[in-house]
Amino acid sequence: MCYRIIFTLFWLVGCAPNYEIGAKEGEVGASGSMGEDDDLGDVDDGDVEAGDTGEAVVEDDFSEYDGANLVIFSPRSGDFIPFGESAEFEAVIFGTSGYVLPFDDIIWNSDLDSSWNQTGASFENDTLKIGTHSLRVEAELPNGNRLNYSVGGVLVQHQNAGTYVGNMHVSVSVDLEGIPIGASCIGGAVITVDQAGENATGESTCYLDLLGYVELELRHKFEYEIDEASVDGDAIVALDFIGFDLPYASNGLIDAGELGTEWSGELLSFADFEGTLAVERISRSVGL
Repeated sequence: MCYRIIFTLFWLVGCAPNYEIGAKEGEVGASGSMGEDDDLGDVDDGDVEAGDTGEAVVEDDFSEYDGANLVIFSPRSGDFIPFGESAEFEAVIFGTSGYVLPFDDIIWNSDLDSSWNQTGASFENDTLKIGTHSLRVEAELPNGNRLNYSVGGVLVQHQNAGTYVGNMHVSVSVDLEGIPIGASCIGGAVITVDQAGENATGESTCYLDLLGYVELELRHKFEYEIDEASVDGDAIVALDFIGFDLPYASNGLIDAGELGTEWSGELLSFADFEGTLAVERISRSVGL
């Protein structure tokens, strides 16, 4: 009987549930710690940075400027710009499709005038100094490309400046022993008006024959000052055969590429003397 009781006790002990509280390795214990095999989702700190909105960054597209060209439309090479008068300056950037691309940050400069610096695709300006300029433009495009273009021989001077050619006409009348004698001569003339349009100088020569009685070489030097359209100065007769000059007050007008003057007086106290000068501009170059 005792053996049955003992056997029954052992059987009850072996089948009783285990109420052990201690946490095993890899399980959530009493402290709430997480084991290595518990899958609650991986978190990568590098996936989202602080302040990152998650929106995609869109970069500006400047591809339309690829292969573009910069060209000066005005002035052209060899153009004339009247000194002190407003002139138009224009440069254009063309895309490869042939269309004008909008761009205004174009820088202008001159090889002759270091103080002349302008910015813009189109503007008017009257400050280029007198002389022959080579104008250069530069542009740094939005795509990073840098373009340049230049035009040469841009002449800036006064509207009246240049080289004039034409004729001098001289007439002389004299009374020789009661006999009135008249004669005249014509000689080619070259006059230069300086780049500032303030002075005109030149020469002409003609040969006067008073019916065989007197033969004279009348070489003239002209020295004029110009004030707007008025021309005033001297027509100087160089009498080389006696070694001195005779100046005659002379005046006239200059306008639209034409210059004309006149003078008169006595020639060596024996003849009345009159002269006229008529020349036209053939070149804007000052001096041939």
